[in-house]
Amino acid sequence: MPLIGIQETCLELNELKIKPHNYVQLVLDTDKVIPAYLKNYLNSSFGKMVKNIEQDKIGGIIKRFNKKTLGKIPVGVPQIEEQKEVIDIFTKLEKLQNKVCELSDSIATNPISDKSNFERINILLENLDLLTDEEKVKNLVHNGENNEVEFKQTINYCLDTNKKEKYVRIAWVKTVAAFLNSNGGSLLVGVSDHEEIVGINYEMETHFKQKKGSILEDNYMKHVKDILKDYIGQEFYPYIESKIVELNNKKVLYVR
Repeated sequence: MPLIGIQETCLELNELKIKPHNYVQLVLDTDKVIPAYLKNYLNSSFGKMVKNIEQDKIGGIIKRFNKKTLGKIPVGVPQIEEQKEVIDIFTKLEKLQNKVCELSDSIATNPISDKSNFERINILLENLDLLTDEEKVKNLVHNGENNEVEFKQTINYCLDTNKKEKYVRIAWVKTVAAFLNSNGGSLLVGVSDHEEIVGINYEMETHFKQKKGSILEDNYMKHVKDILKDYIGQEFYPYIESKIVELNNKKVLYVR
């Protein structure tokens, strides 16, 4: 463990970043504390914070830990099995960080041709719930329809007859029902079969005219909610999430 500066605690001599005499070797009772656990704890944001608090109490220009001040650093020590679990998580996080760095380097050197890594990053961000709704919709459209993604252009309006048709409504409701009966999925209304974002703007403005004191999108979403409740059932509605997402001034109904 470093006695000065902000360098990280290490397990091996080849990991030292400053001169060896500025480190202290901590001898542990390994029946109580696993070295790798203590390393990860001291190098964590919380561990660095508690170290800094104690370091700030040391007088002098160069604040150097000694045996007495080191002993004042609080360390949370769970059971050995819990420590092993924490170590495993940190190991996986380190692999993830290394992979992210690899992807970053690959995209920096091949920004146009490296499309596969773009997709990998989007999948990673989506799994971590770090994508905006707009980014999620763009990804879904880009990847096209499959067993878990389907596109519809309207919820009521028939493009052939230029009027409301029941079969249009039933078609997208069946899709939602199928997703509920399987592993789930996403329905995008306002996207053509050719993966073009056409939007629901026309249908919304034509068939859901804004009444005095009401909001157009609210009227549309209320209608969507009523259809789902009528056809699928009140008890299943809480399992369905629906919202309007805007992309380049075109509104898309996102149901999942």
